[in-house]
Amino acid sequence: PKFAVSWQWVADKKVVHLVVDQNQSTEAGIAIFRMPVDVRIDAGGESKVHRIEVSKRRDEFDLPAAEAPRGVFFDHGHQILAEIDQKRSLAELLYQAATDDDVVGRYLAVGSLQEHVANFDVVTALAGILKKDGSAQVRGRAVEVLAERKDELALYHLLAALGDASSSVRERVASRLDWFDRGKTVPTMRHLAAQDPSYSVSASAAYSLAEAKAEGAWESLAELSKVDTFRDNVREGALKAMVVLGDLRAIDRALELGRPGNPGGVRGAAFELLGKMAKDREDAVDFLIAQLGDASQSLRGAAAEALAEMGSTRALAAVKARRDAEPIERAKKRMNGAIEKIEKAVAATSAEAVKLREQQIQVAEERAKVRDERLGLREKMIELREKELELEKKELGLRAKELELREKAAKAK
Repeated sequence: PKFAVSWQWVADKKVVHLVVDQNQSTEAGIAIFRMPVDVRIDAGGESKVHRIEVSKRRDEFDLPAAEAPRGVFFDHGHQILAEIDQKRSLAELLYQAATDDDVVGRYLAVGSLQEHVANFDVVTALAGILKKDGSAQVRGRAVEVLAERKDELALYHLLAALGDASSSVRERVASRLDWFDRGKTVPTMRHLAAQDPSYSVSASAAYSLAEAKAEGAWESLAELSKVDTFRDNVREGALKAMVVLGDLRAIDRALELGRPGNPGGVRGAAFELLGKMAKDREDAVDFLIAQLGDASQSLRGAAAEALAEMGSTRALAAVKARRDAEPIERAKKRMNGAIEKIEKAVAATSAEAVKLREQQIQVAEERAKVRDERLGLREKMIELREKELELEKKELGLRAKELELREKAAKAK
């Protein structure tokens, strides 16, 4: 079901008037649901839970409340599987985020504060949650919401949260440090990448360094790529961050980590890096072609996709041959996708080559036209020069006659 919930306190009757609409479409045979729902009302320093039953497109209820409630919570305890849209005031959200005994309720309330994060009271509330809330999930959500401000006030509280005992909270801070003034956050990123006791925090800080293109980012990532952890998530994360950083030294590291004997997830991340960064490295193409015969169907598919990402026309025959011999349907499907992508790249390259050749021909024709026009202009200039010389000759003849007439006139005097 999809519930839209609203309420209003009726002071003269001392009741909460609750309106519940079921907004799901019934066209596909979905019914209007009948079900019990718990509603909690916090008023007068007390919390009371009322059980109601919804059964119609719109249900309305009057529930007792001696004073104006600080909060009305539909589906108290989050017992039903439903999509609930309950519009709440800022005051109600702040109250729930700070006081709700239900962790899920506090988590959802903190998330809803995001649209009010420009409000200073919200910042103060989130800072309090970061210091006092007993749930790491709620504190982590507060980090995510507060970080959306992207200003110095938010950064102040986020840096304080790096002292949190929970690595998940610190990791959320580390992953958002590049959102702020990097002149102030890069030293913290470096410190976390090198010294935080949690590998997940170190990896997130190194990723932020990569996104910031900060000095020392490569060195941090290179060190993390050597770290053994459960499921190798740190090493995989380091390889992904190397792609973001764009330092070509990562290619050789990926060639090392992509070799058989390394964990599958690490090798897959190395293949992905090569596909995105090693387009001009023939040794990387040869390496990935060799991995098409790996014992792991997942890595065979990953190698094919990396070659496709490179747009390697040289690898097309090898991928097709591996596809034809591939016994696993899932891997074969990935290879078909890779082949299609490479063929499109070949077609696009051919089309581009044809277009380029047409442009070259057009330029050559235009040059020839200009050359002909220039020759025509030269001939015209020669013709004009000849006329000019003829006129100069006539002019000299006229001047000579003029002098002759002057001499005759002088003798006549």
